[in-house]
Amino acid sequence: MMVNLYSSMDAGEQKVFREWALGLLHDGIVTINFKKQDGTERVMNATLKPGLVPVVESSKRKPNIECQVVWDTEIGEWRSFKWMNLTGLHFVIGE
Repeated sequence: MMVNLYSSMDAGEQKVFREWALGLLHDGIVTINFKKQDGTERVMNATLKPGLVPVVESSKRKPNIECQVVWDTEIGEWRSFKWMNLTGLHFVIGE
């Protein structure tokens, strides 16, 4: 059984975790494991690194801190996941 540590964190710890994970995504490709809304497990190679994502104009939508939009490097499309459904982050340092 996968345990979601994010859901056991308080709001301050969740904020620190999101900022840390966003730093990883802005630095390179991260493998993200999460449960989709239908309950199936999804594995996605994702990034927010400039130069690897298409340039888009700023959205007028209010950001939702419970969801994260990322660039799926395998299918070449924007995708999102809910932080509460995150089950794993895998990354390599120095590539």
